[in-house]
Amino acid sequence: MSNIIHKYPTFFSILNVVGLPNTFLDYIIVEFVSSVEGITCIPQCLNDMFLNNLGLEAIKNRNALQCFVNIFISTSYLWDLKCDTPSSISYGIDELLQHVDPLQVDGVDMLTRILNIIAHMGCSVC
Repeated sequence: MSNIIHKYPTFFSILNVVGLPNTFLDYIIVEFVSSVEGITCIPQCLNDMFLNNLGLEAIKNRNALQCFVNIFISTSYLWDLKCDTPSSISYGIDELLQHVDPLQVDGVDMLTRILNIIAHMGCSVC
C-alpha cells in the first residue's frame, strides 16, 4: 500500500474506496503485527497515507500513532525489538513527525506515554 500511494498519490482514493487504508489502521491498532518487517513499515505507511487529506484525517481520528505504545511496551514484541529494529522504527517515527506537522502533538503524546509506562514498569520492578 505504501509503495502504491508513494508512487501514485492519486491512487489513495481508489484504495480508500476498497477500504485498504482503514483495514491497515485496524490491523496496526487492534491486531498483533507479527513480523519485524510489518512493524518497521508502519511509519512509512502512515507517512504515505498523510499525502492525502482523507488519510491524515483517518490517522488522526483513529489515533493510529498509539500503535507504537503497544509495540514498545508489550512483551509480545520483545523478540521483534532486538538488534536494529527499535532504531529502524524510531527513524521512521522521526521522519513521520518531521514531515507531518499535524501529527507532531500526537507523536509527542505517544512518546511521552511510552516513556511513562516504561518508567512505571521499571519502578515496579525495584
